[in-house]
Amino acid sequence: MRLRAVLLLATLLPVLALADDSLTVAVASNFQFAVTKVAARFTATTDIDIHVVAGSTGKLYAQIVNGAPYDIFLAADKTRPRKLVEDGIASAETFWIYATGQLVLWSNHPKFTDRDCYRDLTEGNYSYLAIANPGIAPYGDVAREFLISRGLWESAQDKLVFGENISQAFQFVASGNATMGLLAASQVAAKPQLESSCYRRLQSKAGQPMLVQQGAVILTRSKSPSAARRFMEFMQTKEISILLENSGYGTAPVAAGR
Repeated sequence: MRLRAVLLLATLLPVLALADDSLTVAVASNFQFAVTKVAARFTATTDIDIHVVAGSTGKLYAQIVNGAPYDIFLAADKTRPRKLVEDGIASAETFWIYATGQLVLWSNHPKFTDRDCYRDLTEGNYSYLAIANPGIAPYGDVAREFLISRGLWESAQDKLVFGENISQAFQFVASGNATMGLLAASQVAAKPQLESSCYRRLQSKAGQPMLVQQGAVILTRSKSPSAARRFMEFMQTKEISILLENSGYGTAPVAAGR
């Protein structure tokens, strides 16, 4: 019996050794560019491969609820990660706000050069305004909130172009299919080669920045929980905090020694 147990353990060792060799991370589309950089540094440090699946937070959430085999969820809001915790699908102790995004008005259309493009937005001097789908994308929800607070939601209805996620909304503007967009500051930072004719960080009617708190969790079904924890710890290092700030995000304070 003891010999059989030893033989069984020897058989399982290769499987156990492979368990932490890779992670699949579900990532909100606004964070895809940044997480690719983070993943490259993490893999170089740990030899643990990262497979990134990007999409709107709402769609990724639905996939997770329906059993998608992700290890980590990097959302564009804090509501859905917390809901996963409440439903026992994610670990409560792993939840944290990994980044804070900023809603901006942006365009590279030449008509806005040397103009007050914010005034053009409020006066409706544009052909199409791109935002992410408010139903599934947190940045789209914040964009809708901004337009409602400024009394612009109803007048914009015939000119709104909805992207499935914030990345698609950005592409609508960058390609010229939309005149301007309510987008994530991080996307503009990721495309420095695109010359901006319009860029403005947006505020609420009360004068507060239109921010999006982005939450992260490790899923309880993760087959590589140890590697997932290492990735989360790596995300909280000073090195990655600087990387994210350079990518257009606000970050939480980094604990001493990290």
